[in-house]
Amino acid sequence: MIIKILDVIDLSSDRTGKLLAIENLLKAHAEGKHRLWMPVPAIKSLSKCDEIGVFSLRVLDELFGHSTEERQLHRDFLFFVQVDFFDKYILEFKENIIRVGYQHFADSAATQEAVLLTENELDGDAYLWGAKNYLDSKQIGVGLAIDVQSGGGNTTYNRFSRLNSGKRFFACIVDSDRDHPSASLGSTARRFNAVTSGFADRRYLEILPCHEIENIIPVAVVREVAGAQIKDHCIFDQKYSSYRLFIDHKEGLTLGQARQIDRLHGGNYFSEFDDFDDEFELCPRLGSGLLELCLGFMSSLSRRKSMKYVDEAIDKEWIRLSKIVASWGVGGRGLRS
Repeated sequence: MIIKILDVIDLSSDRTGKLLAIENLLKAHAEGKHRLWMPVPAIKSLSKCDEIGVFSLRVLDELFGHSTEERQLHRDFLFFVQVDFFDKYILEFKENIIRVGYQHFADSAATQEAVLLTENELDGDAYLWGAKNYLDSKQIGVGLAIDVQSGGGNTTYNRFSRLNSGKRFFACIVDSDRDHPSASLGSTARRFNAVTSGFADRRYLEILPCHEIENIIPVAVVREVAGAQIKDHCIFDQKYSSYRLFIDHKEGLTLGQARQIDRLHGGNYFSEFDDFDDEFELCPRLGSGLLELCLGFMSSLSRRKSMKYVDEAIDKEWIRLSKIVASWGVGGRGLRS
């Protein structure tokens, strides 16, 4: 994450507590776990502090060298963390800023790399690829440090609850498993019904606004993997790409099945295709291994080639999620002790 200290720190009160938090933050930056920023006056003030260790002074020197050029770095991301040295316990999200009282950083558990919790490792690795691609597409020269953890499908909520009661910052992304805009959430997502989506305290929760991750994998990647299987299927064209969001790519969908789903939910979501027969195939059966195949292909691409497989016009949801993950995973270059 981008963590900012915006002003010169007043050490006249709770000096020990504030310095402990500062040392932990400096160490996290040095280890590349987060990206710390301070204005030059704050850096100079801390550099004169007798209690600051030799290695921390080196980190401050590195921060000094990048303070001006990285002042606006946060603008390419969803949020940044502002360390509050007045209200030591505050923990709130407002206007794309997470305000965190310095007391929360007194425990080094809070300065470990942020966690990305997904239903399984494949999901997490795919989002990680997207985040790296986002950084490259914006030509942002920062590292990515995020701890990808698997929730194990339906037990993802259990893992979420444990993280939520801990001290680490984390983001959680869960499939909705909805097959229609009016459908109910699937069993895994329903377990989060009592949890507020979005930012809260030290975490972020997203229930995907589509069926599952396969629905937003970049179209060009799916085309490369599926090839002739989807050559004549309209939902992979830009004009009809919005209909791709709720179709189970693993099982496929005919228009007859789509009409049954419409009737079940009392809607006309698929009415765009009224002129076609029931046998018309909106999406072929691509199988349960689709995501693994896509990830294998994505991982084989160079950084330069990866950017060519993401289209800003058709892959908007994928880019949005990639920006979210990148925002949680912004790391430093790392310094040797």
